[in-house]
Order: sequence, then structure tokens, then C-alpha cells
Amino acid sequence: MDKLIKFEESYDLENYEEILDNIIEKINYAVNVLVSNKPMFKAEDFIYYNYDEYRLNTNNNIYNPINVYVCLNKKENVKTLEKKYSKTVAPSLHFELYKFREELFDILVTLFDESFLLTKDKYGIKISNKESMAKLNLIGQSFYIVPCIYYVNDNNINGVLFYTNNRKFIDINYPEKAISNFYEKDEATNGLCSKYIRLFKNIYMKYYDLIDLPFDMFEVLFYNVPNELYKEVSFENAKNILENLMNQDLKNLKTIDEQDLQFNSKYKSLSKLYAKRVIKTLYKLISNPQNKFFD
Repeated sequence: MDKLIKFEESYDLENYEEILDNIIEKINYAVNVLVSNKPMFKAEDFIYYNYDEYRLNTNNNIYNPINVYVCLNKKENVKTLEKKYSKTVAPSLHFELYKFREELFDILVTLFDESFLLTKDKYGIKISNKESMAKLNLIGQSFYIVPCIYYVNDNNINGVLFYTNNRKFIDINYPEKAISNFYEKDEATNGLCSKYIRLFKNIYMKYYDLIDLPFDMFEVLFYNVPNELYKEVSFENAKNILENLMNQDLKNLKTIDEQDLQFNSKYKSLSKLYAKRVIKTLYKLISNPQNKFFD
């Protein structure tokens, strides 16, 4: 296997904040249009959260989108007497999430010219620049917008909740808490946590010839490695880090926000089997003497 790019290299966006501000400006305009015919809501009822690899400094390739949660925070939107979904944390709403997603999509389509492609999936809205896609240069030109509702858990931690139309899949994230925890972790490890995440992503993606990875799979795994194991960049240290994960019971790994268990929760979508494959593959690759990742 060819030697990969140096682990400390990342595809950082010099104008990331400017790009983020621009997309939020468009979203905010769309929200204002959306509420113009809904007396129940006003623009101030919506909060925007950004949580992605760029924000965590773990981005290692040009394909990752900028993620924005568009969070509706309006208690009166909840049907308090409706018991149809009483067995889930996803309440019955006057303005349902699927309708929110549809209407936001219809407005956003009008704000981008024909050089952009907008599509929907079960949770959100994808926005990509066609020309950039053709040139394999998506940096700063790809976005993922997730309409969601405000959620506060029993620990009084603010988060976002979103789900599919039939509520079969429900996801709860706490972006502000996750960012704060990860920054604290990275500082405590002198930046080695984020650097090892980028290194291991590079190795794994090169081996499988991938162009992207599920966001926060690697982040979650290596967030759960004890700080004291991050000592230096070396074969032995990398081996010790992976052996630690191999010896952990994955069902006990915490989410980065530490409000749930990543692989033992009905509100998280990452696969434990995929996580095991990631760890074993990485260990196999760095243990192969023909692969000189640390020269």
C-alpha cells in the first residue's frame, strides 16, 4: 500500500466560517418565508446548530458536507393531549417534521441556481454543487440540512430530535455538548485525539477506496480511548490505542456528548458490526510491516 498523506494534514476550509454564515443566511431567509403564512411561528423560534468534521477538526477529505441542524423550538407546537406517539420520545406535532422538511426544501430550491443539486433523504436535505462534484472538488460546496425540534433531556442538556415520517427511526443529538466535550478531550491529549482520527480515517479510506465515511464513527471510537493512551505518534502508540478499543465492550461506549451509549441505544444509528470491522481492519493494516504509516 502506498504511504498515505501525513496524519496531521486535514482538508480544512480557510473560509469555513464564511461558507457556514452564507448557508445559514439562506436557511434563515427560507425560514422567514416559511413562517410568513404560519401565525403560530416566528423566525426567532428557530435555532441553528453546526456540528460536523470541520467543526471538530477531524475532516480528512473533500467530500464531507457542512452539517446544519435547523431546530424548531416552540412548545406550543407539541400536541400535549395527543397520545398517538406516547411510547416514543417523538411527540405528535401541529407542524410535523416531514412537513417542515418538505416546505423548507421547496423554498431552498428557489434560492440556488441550476448549478446546485438539492435532494432529500429520510432525515434532511442535501445540497451539492454539480460543477464541483464533476471536478471531484466538493469542499465548501456540499451541505446537509436537518430540520429538527428542540429537546431537553433529564440532565437538562439541550439537544435536537429528528425522526423519519413513520417515527421508526428516531435520533437525538446534543451538538453543543458534543463539541464542548470533544474540544476538552483534544486539548487534554495535546491534539493527538483529532490527529489520530484523521490518520486512521486516511488509512481506512485508502484501503477500501472510499470517498466518505459516516460522520462521527471514528470520532466516537477514539473519543472513548483513555486520555493517557495518547502519548505520541508512533506505531506502538497506535497499536495500543486500537488494542484498547478491541478490548472494550462496544455496547458500553459513550456518545461524544456523553448523554447516551453509542452502540446500545435506540436513538443512535451507527452500526456496532461496522465499528468492529473498522477497529480490526485498522489493527491489521498498521501491523503489516509492508505498510509504513509512521516513517
